Amino acid sequence: MPKGTLLVIEDNKKNMKLVKDLLQIGRYHVFEATDAESGIKLAREHQPDVILMDLKLPGMDGLSATRIIRADNKLKDTAIAALTAHVMQGIEEKARRAGCDEFIAKPIDTRSFLDTVAKLLQKSRKPAEFIQQKEAIHVKGIRAKRMVNDMRILVVDDEDSVRKVISQVLQDEGFAVTEAANGKQALECMQKDLYSLVITDIVMPEMTGLELLEKIKDQSPETQVIIITSHASLETAISAMRHGAYDYLFKPFKDLDLISAAANRAIEKVRLIAENQNLLRQLKKKNQELKQVNETLKNLASRDGLTGLYNHRYFQEYLIFELYRSSRNKDTFSLLFLDLDFFKQYNDKNGHLEGDKLLQSFSGILKKSIRRSNIVARYGGEEFVLLLPETSKANARIVGEKIRRKVESYPFKGRETQPQGKVTISIGISSFPDDGNDRASLIQCADGAMYRAKNSGRNKVCLWSADQVPNV
Repeated sequence: MPKGTLLVIEDNKKNMKLVKDLLQIGRYHVFEATDAESGIKLAREHQPDVILMDLKLPGMDGLSATRIIRADNKLKDTAIAALTAHVMQGIEEKARRAGCDEFIAKPIDTRSFLDTVAKLLQKSRKPAEFIQQKEAIHVKGIRAKRMVNDMRILVVDDEDSVRKVISQVLQDEGFAVTEAANGKQALECMQKDLYSLVITDIVMPEMTGLELLEKIKDQSPETQVIIITSHASLETAISAMRHGAYDYLFKPFKDLDLISAAANRAIEKVRLIAENQNLLRQLKKKNQELKQVNETLKNLASRDGLTGLYNHRYFQEYLIFELYRSSRNKDTFSLLFLDLDFFKQYNDKNGHLEGDKLLQSFSGILKKSIRRSNIVARYGGEEFVLLLPETSKANARIVGEKIRRKVESYPFKGRETQPQGKVTISIGISSFPDDGNDRASLIQCADGAMYRAKNSGRNKVCLWSADQVPNV
């Protein structure tokens, strides 16, 4: 919605274009006239809120036209500003006596121009109307600030008036806007701040908009770029989009709403990209958490709660896998069954809590005594099992003796309560394929060799031999 209606009476085409561009920034509805007579006629027809009157006009001058307008009762509330490039002594006083409310010197200061127009609009309206407008602008500003948050826009154009037009439109939308007069300044700005959107003219000296586009995409791929071009260079604009530009705008701007609409679309894309990246980060984090949970669940399902070693179930599954692998590759592997000697006696004299600690310490010795490819599991109670892939019975015996000696010499708490004043183990060994080619046979043979070690005095390593009979 336009903020107000303005009539511009100016015979210089360049000045008229500048004033119109600036007023379009402020969302004003503008009528134009190039001489006093047609200006007076338009003023009576449309009763504008503000008239900007050039004092030097062809035919009737601006001061005479101002007096005629002031004499019209229907235009008594219309504010009038005098425009002149001839700053002669007393001219401002004459303009005010003729009925002008403000005096605007040429060349027009683009920064203060719209502020002056806003003041004139305030004078031309009833207090209640102005308060309503001010409140509406305030509410719009709050809504706009909430919408754009911290999105920053960089406007790049070598024409000062075009830059100002675009910047004012975007600032009215609530965006934080920075201006740059050329590509070099734009890149310097981007070194200092992050910009969600860059709006750049395509034709500029030293560095074109296309060259700037390439540098922006190299430096900040997610920054969106809108190219400003003329109708004659539509093909160039399309080429720019192929190289990464988000959109293009034609100048001269027929409707300033097209600028804010294009900027809002580009900013929405930036926001969606940021949201997607945040969702991806959250998803990655959730996946990592899920992976950790699954790993924990897997460990709970395959690990012994007291010792942290693999449990009976996992050992049985892995033994099946190793049988298949060794059969296919014609490899050998060995099983070691280990049992703590007189463990019930240790528990009775030291308590079950100390018995648990003994099992944990013993498990630590086993883990440190094997290779990564070996599997160590708690088979049940005080019985443990080692699976040694690609290991012969003779080499398995070396491993078993190494573990037996470590346990025998380890300073377990309460070991003095055990026979001979130390904790010992009995170990039985079987091998694939010599002692069996299925799971049950290998387990029975290793278990039988272990009982042979116990029955022959304990604290020994025994190999399964063909003359033995498996335990049933």
